[in-house]
Amino acid sequence: MTKKCYNIGCMKKAPTAAIYTLGCRVNQYESEAVAAHLRSRGIDAATAESPGDVCDIYILNTCAVTAESSAKSRKLLRRLRRINPRAVIAAVGCDAQLEPGELSVAGADIVAGSRGKLEAAERAAELAERRLSESASEDAPPAPVIAVKPADQLPPEPMRIEGFGRTRAYIKIQDGCDGSCAYCIIPKLRGNVTSRPKDEVVAEVEAVAKSGCREIVLTGIETASYEHDLPGLVAKVAEIEGIERVRLSSLDPSYLRPAVVDRFAKVEKLMPHYHISLQSGSSRVLAAMRRKYNAEQAMRNIQHLRHAIPGVKLTADILTCFPGETDRDFMETVEFARKVEFYHMHVFTYSPRPGTEAANLPELPPELRAERSRLLRELAEELRVRHHRRAVELGEPVEILFERQSGEYMTGHTRDFMEAAVKIDGARSADELRGEILLARPVRADKKHIVCELL
Repeated sequence: MTKKCYNIGCMKKAPTAAIYTLGCRVNQYESEAVAAHLRSRGIDAATAESPGDVCDIYILNTCAVTAESSAKSRKLLRRLRRINPRAVIAAVGCDAQLEPGELSVAGADIVAGSRGKLEAAERAAELAERRLSESASEDAPPAPVIAVKPADQLPPEPMRIEGFGRTRAYIKIQDGCDGSCAYCIIPKLRGNVTSRPKDEVVAEVEAVAKSGCREIVLTGIETASYEHDLPGLVAKVAEIEGIERVRLSSLDPSYLRPAVVDRFAKVEKLMPHYHISLQSGSSRVLAAMRRKYNAEQAMRNIQHLRHAIPGVKLTADILTCFPGETDRDFMETVEFARKVEFYHMHVFTYSPRPGTEAANLPELPPELRAERSRLLRELAEELRVRHHRRAVELGEPVEILFERQSGEYMTGHTRDFMEAAVKIDGARSADELRGEILLARPVRADKKHIVCELL
């Protein structure tokens, strides 16, 4: 009887692996680190955006920030199992930390939490190699392995990305959160704050820069809680040869005090774009959420940010429909967003997370949640288009870091993080443009991009 084999060349080739990521930029960094670890032991591994390829190993890096995130994790896991029933699947990350049994039932062979991702990948590799060996049988697979411990009981993993070969890289500088927001489960899933030494971060960025990376995004679960002088780290990273742009991931508005912003403003390579974890423009709701600031403090810090860094673009996370949010509270958030003119708003609709304080509070009616979320997303689109049209009206040249091809266009980001597109005209191929920083003039605005012409 002939054995089935999903690996071309079956017994002679090393396993193939795909790593899928849901959720935050920290997860994206960790998935790249997992891929690098698997490649170091001879496995053909890469991160992937959408399921399709038949691989021997699937690593699913899950998210649990909302109920929808958890549902997506399990749906993707089941889909991967259908693509290759004999693949080894490891589910790791926050949803695995929260409800490991659910992911095991959904089809994971190995379940590990927010720490232990490298160990889970190693176990998956060993199991896949056994399944692909000449002595592998057609017997039923072994029982799933669930290796989940509270995050604070495990040390931070020594992760590192190498040979990156892309224009932008996320570099994790810290993990965990010491906050106590009423709606958020992440501190329980990620543990207390731990920060990487400054020299370790700098060494990793130096290695990534040698692979051709031009832009670095320093990221963390609570980036502003980095314990070794975040402005000083930004300045060090900006000095690294080959790095042309530095960005920061989401920052708590309370962190952006004038003294901090003034230090950031002195770093020329730190891009004029800040993503703010605002959540609400209502001081009453922010207090109920147990955030560390009110709307007035957030607005004052934003106004100073605009004064210190002219032309800065701001994006934000907005959590709408927190229990008890009134029409007035909602409109305060809308007016806050209009006043700031956020370039982009990542709108979350509140969903209860087991184990949080807010999970015991009565939810707003479903139709009201849907309506408020719709209105905020429409506002986000309106403000975004306004920014694009303004750029075209001004007609001032913008610097674009070209990142990827989209049909007949090359796309990338300006210094202030506007999405830009330039039509490929044949003079330079997509491969020649990728990774280049070039001047272009905005000529047309649409909902997604400013369409530009190279100068």
